[in-house]
Amino acid sequence: MGDAVPSGWTIDNPTPMVPTAGNPYEFTYTGALKVGEFKIPTATGSWDGDFFMPPTNGEGTTGKDAIIIAEGKVDNKWKITEAGTYKITFNQLYETISIVKN
Repeated sequence: MGDAVPSGWTIDNPTPMVPTAGNPYEFTYTGALKVGEFKIPTATGSWDGDFFMPPTNGEGTTGKDAIIIAEGKVDNKWKITEAGTYKITFNQLYETISIVKN
């Protein structure tokens, strides 16, 4: 969720990621991203939930780490600097992310 993704900053209906067949920990999103920021919530409906985010705020598309932050205590976000179609591959178990512009 964030201003870079289609759903914006809505905690009730974030842009969905698709589960990878055969891997319950991996999810992907392929689609449009705007210039802006995003982070990945673990649940909907509350800003006090846990989020996956980069270790440092403003990390671009080259960062590979996606750490979980309990209760959103830190507010780091990935930064998209060029609008376009991207593929995001996120793995909860290994806390990794790949952000590739197509």
